[in-house]
Amino acid sequence: MTDNNISQTEETYPEIEYVVREVPRKRSLLERVGCGALVLVWFAVLLLPLFFFVLAIQGDITIRHTGDVPDKLQHPRFQITLIMDADSRGLQFTRSGVNRYSATDLCLDTRVNYTLWQGQGAPARYCDCYTRETADEDWSFTESTQGGCE
Repeated sequence: MTDNNISQTEETYPEIEYVVREVPRKRSLLERVGCGALVLVWFAVLLLPLFFFVLAIQGDITIRHTGDVPDKLQHPRFQITLIMDADSRGLQFTRSGVNRYSATDLCLDTRVNYTLWQGQGAPARYCDCYTRETADEDWSFTESTQGGCE
């Protein structure tokens, strides 16, 4: 009797299927920007040996002014020069900006800084001014002053 009562009271339940679903993690904007910045820094680090190789072979890396600027070789927009003298060794950084007063007057503000591991070098800043009669003529040098252009 007890066996019969037990079988009647036991209920059979259907088997439950569990579905495990993986929810993709959403990355925040800060994480995405941070990862992108780290990738850019990593590529910059990987390109450093190439940069120093080109600097050692050529002696300088120059970005020149575009447009109508006199003496583009003496007034680069940005230049890194390798210094290998007997008394000083290091890098020279030169940059210049254009202060255009009119189509016939022009002054270039040039700054020179040094990063030396041997010797000493003081930073310099000077202003070279040029003039011309008409916009079609070549520039002629008028004056050079120490310090920036005013």
